[in-house]
Amino acid sequence: MRKFSEHPNAERRITRILIAFLPEDVRNAVSLDLSRSGADVISPEIFAHVSDAERNLPYIKTWDMWGRRVDEVVLSNGWINLRGKAIEEG
Repeated sequence: MRKFSEHPNAERRITRILIAFLPEDVRNAVSLDLSRSGADVISPEIFAHVSDAERNLPYIKTWDMWGRRVDEVVLSNGWINLRGKAIEEG
């Protein structure tokens, strides 16, 4: 299956959706952010984080090595980095 970004009409379709749902002043205000975010999403760095997050799903660690209850959520580096990126982007 082809990636959406490789689809020959992907950019044209997204543009048509933005024109249909956003007023011109809003489109103009967000166009640079959308372009930058789109480039970030398909970057090798983000792809590596997503791959890591999919391979290493979060889990709950309920006991430590001494048998004490800890109830801690354990996240992979991919999850942590994607969370940081989401916070950075707002």
